[in-house]
Amino acid sequence: MLITNRRSVALSNVVSPDETMEWRDREGVPPGWLPADVGAATVRWIRVNSQTPTDPFFDKWVAALRGRIPPPREHETDLASLAHLAAGLPEVEPAGIIFHVSRCGSTLLANALAAGENVFAIGEAPVFEKMMRLTARREPYSASAGAEALRALCRVFGHYRGPSGERLILKTGMGTVVTLRAIRSVWPSVPCVMLIRDPVEVVVSNFQTPPRALLEWYDAPAGCIAAPVPEEALGRGLEEFSAWLVGRICDAALVQMDDRCLLLDYRDLTPEAVLRVAEFFRLRLTDGEREALRKSFRFDAKRGGEFNADADKKKNAATAAMTEAVARWASAPYEALLHSHLRLRAG
Repeated sequence: MLITNRRSVALSNVVSPDETMEWRDREGVPPGWLPADVGAATVRWIRVNSQTPTDPFFDKWVAALRGRIPPPREHETDLASLAHLAAGLPEVEPAGIIFHVSRCGSTLLANALAAGENVFAIGEAPVFEKMMRLTARREPYSASAGAEALRALCRVFGHYRGPSGERLILKTGMGTVVTLRAIRSVWPSVPCVMLIRDPVEVVVSNFQTPPRALLEWYDAPAGCIAAPVPEEALGRGLEEFSAWLVGRICDAALVQMDDRCLLLDYRDLTPEAVLRVAEFFRLRLTDGEREALRKSFRFDAKRGGEFNADADKKKNAATAAMTEAVARWASAPYEALLHSHLRLRAG
């Protein structure tokens, strides 16, 4: 199903006959168009021209574009034709992929890396998230279709502003690391970073301001990216479910990470660590871009304004139920990750 508010888009938002002909005549994707979302059999495109995202989350940027007057043009194609539409574009692989447990600095990392020239950090775009999950399905047809779509999407996102190409960094959604092995069938050597954080701090943050995905999975556990969800993780409230999910994500990282991955704990997330990630992703930064990267640490990555460390505040806000839930589900896999040889330490 296409995103829920699509039917409310004004008719002026639909491409004109001339623009539809432009797509047909080119037999490809016209410059300046990006996929906003995918449904079961369709791709919804939005015309962004040469703009770059002004929000760290791709779907929020798209929503802001749709709120403009006049809104940008949109176009719909068959999902099956995505690979054909992108076939004329040069091959693009991500410069790097960011996985995370949530509320652990992944947005800060993506924003800082985006300081590099021609670096396009794509924050949790629905099109990539859905195709990563499709690639991880056991049915060979689904996995093949998902892999083909991921390659096509990278071509489109890499060249939407012209032939020079963008260096793509894919910041995935909460828990998408469970698909890493499947993603390796598409991009065997693309470098990846997994961000983690003290599970108590994560659970407190997720309880205070729950991510949309967390609430959706709590209400409909069958749709959880880390399913199946044990019954005992659902019967004691959102804190218990959040602790189980953090532990499940850490378990998946332990199993699925390989030697093309780095592990970065929130406590080790410094400008120097990000510069090492940039080197790992083979991003070339000028002195000015390095300074811009360091400055990004002064601001709150999600809300703007001055950044204030909150680890102690989070720990002090933890209830006994939260602490017990973390001990039950998440402490052991988190501690195991801290001792991983893949960990990028501060200093």
